[in-house]
Formats: sequence, C-alpha cells, structure tokens
Amino acid sequence: MIEDELISTLDLPLNLRGNETHAFHPTLATARADARRQADDLWSRGVTW
Repeated sequence: MIEDELISTLDLPLNLRGNETHAFHPTLATARADARRQADDLWSRGVTW
C-alpha cells in the first residue's frame, strides 16, 4: 500500500515539540500558525462550522 511505503520512507515530524532541528519544522510551524490565524479570523467574524 502506498501509505505504508510513504510512512516508512518519509521523515516528516508531525509534532513540533522535540523536532526543532528537523528541516521541515519551520514549514510546519508556519503552516500551523497560518491556519490558526485564519481560524481565529473566521471565529471573530462569527463563522462556525
């Protein structure tokens, strides 16, 4: 299965804590911060799901 192969070959940290030195850390941190800002903005305008 392709998912199993990807999981076994890729080294992408999904937890920021403890992976500060990983090259993907800044990308993930930025993506999460952007998503958080967007969610906060929607929430402040009364958008709910």
